[in-house]
Amino acid sequence: MGMVGAVLLFDISRFFDHLDPSLTLHTLTHLGIDDTTCHWIHNFTTNRFIFLSFNDFSSPSFSPKIRTPQGSPLSPILSAFFTAPLLHEAVQLEAEDLSLYVNDGAIYASSPTYNAVAVHLTRAVTKVFAWLQSYGLVADVDKTELMFFHPPGHCSPYCGIMPPSLSIPRPHELPLLLCPSSSIRYPGVFFTPSLSWTLHTTTLANRA
Repeated sequence: MGMVGAVLLFDISRFFDHLDPSLTLHTLTHLGIDDTTCHWIHNFTTNRFIFLSFNDFSSPSFSPKIRTPQGSPLSPILSAFFTAPLLHEAVQLEAEDLSLYVNDGAIYASSPTYNAVAVHLTRAVTKVFAWLQSYGLVADVDKTELMFFHPPGHCSPYCGIMPPSLSIPRPHELPLLLCPSSSIRYPGVFFTPSLSWTLHTTTLANRA
């Protein structure tokens, strides 16, 4: 009661294509996976050849340098192992929370005021983006969304005014300037700042 919430949604760009086999092997070993399984997974993600085929044309075969085959049932499992260290670090967050669904992430923060929640969210996002960069990954700017929300009539007079935008620092790049969205979807559920289910139910009803 009386708290302001904020969430930032992000998508890890070209996630499966950029899972470095060496880093994957290091992470699996650190998590205690046995040597036989680690060796099998490393072979699975290295020394692979592909070719492109369209109508009567087939290209020469070539080997991508870094990738985890996206169509494989093993890929979501490997992605969960790969990002496990990030989720482990997120346990140390106090006023923030991180959740991941394969390559879709959500960073949540709450505080009594808009200014405070903006500070908490920015701090958490900065840590997450820095971790991604250190593992050769990056968030897709075009799929990054911000929303402040609060149930109508429950905000105290001390909540303040919602910021018109939020500047997110990024390693080796210009800050990302985000304006709050009027609606977001994660994953498959539509949210609005008022936490109303109207948009979600109306959208699903129109698709039926």
